[in-house]
Amino acid sequence: MLGCKHTCCNPCCRVSYLFGLKGPSVSIDTACSSSLVAAHYAAGDILSQHVQASLAAGVSVTLDSLETAAFRITGRQDDDMQQPLV
Repeated sequence: MLGCKHTCCNPCCRVSYLFGLKGPSVSIDTACSSSLVAAHYAAGDILSQHVQASLAAGVSVTLDSLETAAFRITGRQDDDMQQPLV
């Protein structure tokens, strides 16, 4: 697994176990581009024929109200820019 902040690595392993998925479970923390990087790795593994299928998913949650306020004040969080990658 890649380096993780706090306990972010555990949920990906628990989700894999819950759904009976086999193979590596990897947490990717790149701030804003985690979903895109996960999709890139998944596509690369399929194209290189390391795997037949791959699953990439992403979630971003900020639970600290002070951190959220700081992001808004400094302009680092813009609700209009929070769009899914389609």
